[in-house]
Amino acid sequence: MLRIAHLELLFEPILQERGSTLDDVLRRITAAGHFAPLIAFVDEDFVTMRVGPEGDRAIDAYLRRRGWQETPRAREYLQAMGKSSPTLYEVQAVSPGEWIEVRDRLVDEPQTVRVDEQSGSRSLQRYDCFIGRVVQARGEKMLAAGTLTLTRIMAERVDAALRRNESQGDETTAAVCLREWLRGLLEAGERPMPTLQTTDGEPLLISRTRLPLARTARAATEVARKLDAAADTGWRRDEPGVPAWTWLREPAGVPSTVLARVRLETDTLVLETLSHKRAEAALAALQTILGKLVGRGLTVHEDPVQSLAQGKPRKRNSGPPEPSSEEAAAMASAMAQFKQQHYRRTLDEKCRCSAIAHPANAHERNKGASNWSAG
Repeated sequence: MLRIAHLELLFEPILQERGSTLDDVLRRITAAGHFAPLIAFVDEDFVTMRVGPEGDRAIDAYLRRRGWQETPRAREYLQAMGKSSPTLYEVQAVSPGEWIEVRDRLVDEPQTVRVDEQSGSRSLQRYDCFIGRVVQARGEKMLAAGTLTLTRIMAERVDAALRRNESQGDETTAAVCLREWLRGLLEAGERPMPTLQTTDGEPLLISRTRLPLARTARAATEVARKLDAAADTGWRRDEPGVPAWTWLREPAGVPSTVLARVRLETDTLVLETLSHKRAEAALAALQTILGKLVGRGLTVHEDPVQSLAQGKPRKRNSGPPEPSSEEAAAMASAMAQFKQQHYRRTLDEKCRCSAIAHPANAHERNKGASNWSAG
């Protein structure tokens, strides 16, 4: 009951502002995956809050009465927790799986602090921001459990709100941080889903088709030879000796739209496109080039917007019946590899072009590109 009362006290301005109930807000926070760090943040604020005429804290009372049950390291951690206050941190450097270096954005001349952090250092990047506490026990600096991640826009709002509160407000730092974090999280959840399209204005639909090769000894060799010979129709081998081809709209040497990609696997030609229309056009083109060297395949479509909205892919199948579990696992692995290669290749091409066009600004763009959104 004390936790619920404290939550209602902290959330009261947002609940009144939005006309929502505490249960509704908590459901939305849970759906966004932030319930556990929120509860940890609220608990840390509750046990470190000064109450009564003498400004006692619950964590001090616990240490006086039950501190003997804790290990020396745990006692030191709780003592440090009692003296700490949440603030807005910005990541300055990261060693994945080991540590992060952070600075307090509210200090005029902040010093960088290295924090031992195994899990967070695997996802955080330079210039990411978060609300949290840095505590020290037995010489080891660490983050408390109640760490709230922020987008860059949310971080700027938290920074401005905390500075206003320092000069003209009387709210606690935790209350200000939590209010701005929650407002940003709820607003992000209310934004409409993005509309994703190809350069042709078609709905983005990640499509993948597995075309079985003819049961002949030289089927794969003949498929490769015919695709190499189809260069005048836009098919280009990605790399010498690699059985993968890209279908381009324009001739070689001219910046062009990628319409499809294919690659040879064991007894299979895999086709990958980004729209239903392109998938149909690529299948027709391959049928013309390869004829009976390939058979009818299974096409799997994934709608990325539905994946974001529902938290899982929505697939529509056409062709033969559903594949076996082994085939499905192989297709999922291949799709993940394709998307990773596609996005990495796209980002690399953009970065190279930008650095060539504006070499003096390349560092600033790369720095900005590391920002992340966790809200």
